[in-house]
Amino acid sequence: MIFLPFQPVQESVFTDNTRLELVKIVHSYNQPGWMLPSHSHPDQTEILYIAGGKGIYTADNTPYHVQSGDIVIFNSNVVHSVESDDQAPLDVWSCAVRGYQLPGLTPNHILPAGSSPVLSTGERHAVFEAIYREIYYQGKQQDKGYYSICTALVTALVLLCIQLSEEQQKYQTKEKDSLAADVLLYLDEHFSEPVTMESLSRHFHVSASHLSHEVNSAFHLSPISYLIGRRIRQAQWELVSTDFSLKEIALHVGYENANHFSNLFYKRTGMKPLEFRQHYTEQKKTT
Repeated sequence: MIFLPFQPVQESVFTDNTRLELVKIVHSYNQPGWMLPSHSHPDQTEILYIAGGKGIYTADNTPYHVQSGDIVIFNSNVVHSVESDDQAPLDVWSCAVRGYQLPGLTPNHILPAGSSPVLSTGERHAVFEAIYREIYYQGKQQDKGYYSICTALVTALVLLCIQLSEEQQKYQTKEKDSLAADVLLYLDEHFSEPVTMESLSRHFHVSASHLSHEVNSAFHLSPISYLIGRRIRQAQWELVSTDFSLKEIALHVGYENANHFSNLFYKRTGMKPLEFRQHYTEQKKTT
């Protein structure tokens, strides 16, 4: 016999006046070579579990190869796409949640800035799949108390994902430097402002070279490269979700010169901003 006692612990999961809501659950399988074009969710977080097969998810212009047992998380406003393998098609569960905020993070965000969207469940893969299957069962049956059960299950899912993310970050970087993490968080919040290495140096009271070294060591990119990526991600979302003009979007993401912004966008995505908008619009019409 194994006996494991528990003592009540007061934990603050979400910030005050926010409550996690389950929006939907989807199970996609037996579709060789299926694709989903670039899209985003402005007020939802998408949490996917790869139950089988292989595929490529692209987020922030970076491809991620996924396989059975992986969790994939897309914070709100992240433009992403998926391409399933022809020979081993993806068997994937997906749920969308909204209405919540975790301490220290943007609303509808599970992962902090700079985190990989792909997490490995390892030996706990059966637990994650069981959660999705039970949510689906409860939603289909809709017996008394089903939504409360589903909310409890998806809350557990979110907390397990947070644990996985923290474990993965520790394993990969053996404690990321707090200065580097603070810099990315600052850039995430002030990306639309005229940020330079000099202004970052003044804000964090360290030399520009030291600050750049710390961010490079922890995240393998420069602060300015992260800033450009953050601006491009916001621009992608505005291009596919609003009717703002190119000049307006450029200003929203910190560029007074629309031509300069357009050139940066092309270097990062391989398409001009308006080409990206047109491509997304055309893809959306066919889905």
